[in-house]
Parts: sequence; C-alpha cells; structure tokens
Amino acid sequence: MMTTMMMTSKYFSLEQSTDFSDFPTKPSPGSIHIIGVCGVAMGALAIALSDQGYRVSGSDQEFYPPMSGLLERSGVNVFRGYSAEHISEGLSLVVIGNSVPRTNEEVQAVEALQIPHTFFAKLAGEILLQGKRSVVISGTHGKTTTTALISYGLKQLNRDPSYFVGGEVSQLETSLRIGKGDVGVIEGDEYDSVFYVKRPKFLFYPPEILVVNAIEFDHADIYPDLAAIEEEFRQLLARVPATGRVIACTDYLPVRRLLSAVSPIQVTTFGRTEEAQYRLSFDRSEGDFQHFRVTCRGGEGGFSFATQLLGEMNGLNVLASFLVAEQLGISREEWEGVAKEFTGAVRRFQRLYESDSLLVFEDFAHHPTAVQEAIAGLRQRYPDAEHWIAFEPRSNTSRRAIFQEEYSASFRGADRLFLREVTTRRSDAGQALLDLHQLQQEVAEHGTECLVFPNGEEIGAHLRSQLKAREDSAPKVVLTVMSNGSFDGLPNLLVNPNVA
Repeated sequence: MMTTMMMTSKYFSLEQSTDFSDFPTKPSPGSIHIIGVCGVAMGALAIALSDQGYRVSGSDQEFYPPMSGLLERSGVNVFRGYSAEHISEGLSLVVIGNSVPRTNEEVQAVEALQIPHTFFAKLAGEILLQGKRSVVISGTHGKTTTTALISYGLKQLNRDPSYFVGGEVSQLETSLRIGKGDVGVIEGDEYDSVFYVKRPKFLFYPPEILVVNAIEFDHADIYPDLAAIEEEFRQLLARVPATGRVIACTDYLPVRRLLSAVSPIQVTTFGRTEEAQYRLSFDRSEGDFQHFRVTCRGGEGGFSFATQLLGEMNGLNVLASFLVAEQLGISREEWEGVAKEFTGAVRRFQRLYESDSLLVFEDFAHHPTAVQEAIAGLRQRYPDAEHWIAFEPRSNTSRRAIFQEEYSASFRGADRLFLREVTTRRSDAGQALLDLHQLQQEVAEHGTECLVFPNGEEIGAHLRSQLKAREDSAPKVVLTVMSNGSFDGLPNLLVNPNVA
C-alpha cells in the first residue's frame, strides 16, 4: 500500500541555494526518476520507493555489483546511460545524485521542463525519520559501523526500524529500509548533498538522538580547514531539540570544543580518557571476540561487553550503540546479545581469506587516524603475527600532502608497507600531493619495510611472490588492504587460495 505523501508543486531552482525550506517532498502517488541510480544510497532508495508502490525509474552511466544485480531484480525501470529522453513532464519528482554534475543532460532536461526535483538527503530524511524517534550517527570515523550495528540490533529486537547505512552489511537485507517501527536510524554524512546544495547531508536529518563519534579534518575537496567542518557540526548540534540527547566521543579535541560552545543540551560523553562519563578500556581477546570494560564517572553503572569487531575504535562504536539503546529504553542485557552477534559492515575490517599462514582483511581506512587505529587493533588482536599493510591513497584528502607527517606516524606499527602511487586528477591542479617516497624513507627509519608500486596489480604480484617464498616456520602474516576504492582489484587477487 502506497503511503499518502504531500508534495510542494513549486519548482526549485538548480542555482546554488542557501534556503532549504521550499524543496519538493515525496509525491503521492507518482512516478519518480533517479539520476545516478547505481550508487549504494541511490540504488537502495530506488528499490525502497519501488517496494512502497511508487513507479520508479533510474539511470546511470556505469553499473557495478552488488547494486546492479539488486536493481535488475527489483521493480525499478533501469536505463543504462543518460539521455534527456528519460525525463518527461509526467514525472512527479526527480532525485539528483550527489555525483551528478549540472551539465548532465538529464539534469538539463529537468531544468528545461521545470520538473520538481530533490536530492538523497532531503528525501531520505523525510521517509526514514519524520514521525519517528530519529537517531543520527555522525563523525569523521565510525559512522557506517555504528549505524549498521544500531539498525541490526533494533531489527533483531523486533523494533522494525527505518534505516539507512552508507555501506553494505551482510546481516541486513538492504542498506535502506522503510520500517513500521517508531525509530529511524540514519548515517549522517558531512559530505555535501548535491551540486546545487553544497551543504552536509546531515543538516537534512533532524536528530532527536545525535551521535558524534569524531571530528577531524577530512574532505579537503570541499572544506578549506577544520574550522569549516566544526561550523557545520555546530549547526547540526543546534538542530537537536531540548528534549533530545547528544552522545559524543570526547577523545577528540574538536568534539570537546564543540560541546563547550553550544547552548545547553542533554549530553552523554564517552571515550578512553578520564573526562568521559563512560570510559572504555580493552580487557582481552578470546576466540573471535574482543572484550571491553566500561567504567562510569562516579564509580557506579559500569559494565562489560564482547564484540567480534576489531580494535578500540570499533569498541567505541559499540559503546555508542549501548548509549543509544539506553535512550530507546532497551536494557544493556538485551543489547549485549545483539552487539555480540554483529559481524560488521563490508570492507570495515572484513575478513576475506584465512589459512594457517595467512589472514587477509579489507578495511576502508584512509584517514591517518583510522589507519593508526586499525594497525593498533590488529596488533592487539594478533600480537604474534607479522602485519603487512597495502595502502591506496585514493580519497581527495589522503592523496594530498595535507597529512604527510601524520601518515609517517600512522604506519609505524606495520612490519611491511606496500604503497600504491597516487593517481592524479584534474582537481589536483595547484595541489601538493602526498610524497610517497618521502613517506617510504620516514617509515623505514622506524623499522617498517616499505615499497612503492604503480598499481594494485603489481602489489598483488609482489605479495604473492613474497608469501610463497616464506618458510613454514615463519610467523603468520596478517595482510590488510586499506582503501576507500577498488585498489585495482587487489582484494580479489589476494583471496585466491593459491596465494598462500
């Protein structure tokens, strides 16, 4: 049954905008077209709207699994390639993807025909959060894992949540779901929304419960400095109602600075330092689980939990989920069980392959803090192994020289480091890029063997050669592939059993 929705009939200009009050909302009933449909977010949105009874079509230039397969099996009418012919006056609404430029011919047709249009963040905020207890997960690190865990936990406890997770999760049937329960959970990204609204997606997600996992400088392509990022988070906190709750990790100075500067709101803090209300500390590794202790300021209310997720940063993500569950009236005992069952999101410390001599992980880590935390977590979990890291500087921040010094410190915990050369882009004009040969020299001074390769294929060939040449008595190798992109297919080259 299609839900009745109201829609503003006004056409909203595709010029840069600062006033968001008149954006069109969902039609009822109607036909919706999505430009850039094969992304994780847009594809999941298209399928969810189709499942709700809307007539949905979508177009994209390139289609990749798993989303391509999901779309083919859905009720979405998919067009391969962009064409103005896909846009007709009969459309009730067009959703424009954030990677789609203004020059796109379908966008031009939308403007010429003055068809009501919107973007993912605006529409997702409406269909997932309106009329529900809204939980928004934000921060430089940990958004996807924390959102996935909370969504999974609520689903397991039969709360039928609405949710959006910005990644694939094997324990969830889809990354976006419109549930009938009273809770909506959404990953609040600080990246901008669409070409004509250069503001963070999270500003379109009204939070009743807001998690701030971390604030650090990132997204150098859209933010000039850390202060600009902090200002956007300040505006996000200003949207939390007086009856709401902010759950914030005080391990990060910008978070502490933000909390001290905002108007009085209800705040719960967590972290690894004494100033946090809920302080996390590592206890032990046992089998597939890492155990953590939580102590409360004042001495009462402490607890312990076990998780299959690696590292203290993930421990903080799990702790944040406990604090959200408490706000939703869920007991720690109930939440402990679902947290222990959760296996994580795809490409977030995802185990790809294991033999007696080799363990291969894939991780999304690309920011130097995430890299450092990942390596520390690996050493904590596998103290007797050799730790090899293959790293692709692919994001707009990691490719630039912004964190040259920080990366030097981040990789020191690795035994061997294999770096892929930076691929230049048109947007790099006038930008200093990460100097990998300088990084190679700096990490070598601290005992890390480091080699630089032109691409992932050559790294893969070298790794296969090195692994095959190892003696049977050599320590087990834990090899972690770090990238927020494809890394030239390197993970697939390493999961072949013949590599060991």
